[in-house]
Amino acid sequence: MLELEPPGLTVDEIAGRLQRGGVGIDRVAVGKRMAELERAGSIEKTDETRLNRNNRQARVWRSAT
Repeated sequence: MLELEPPGLTVDEIAGRLQRGGVGIDRVAVGKRMAELERAGSIEKTDETRLNRNNRQARVWRSAT
């Protein structure tokens, strides 16, 4: 999912795509999973940020592979 355009996704963008895909998961749960995946070396933070649904800057994540 993180390889889709635009490159990388924020936690809000991931949660939105999962919800549209029929997976009932909120952004808090996604955020917790992102930290686990980062520790495992599967994903990494980028230097990019985007506005989230609360108009705050949110980190963009991408696949580490």
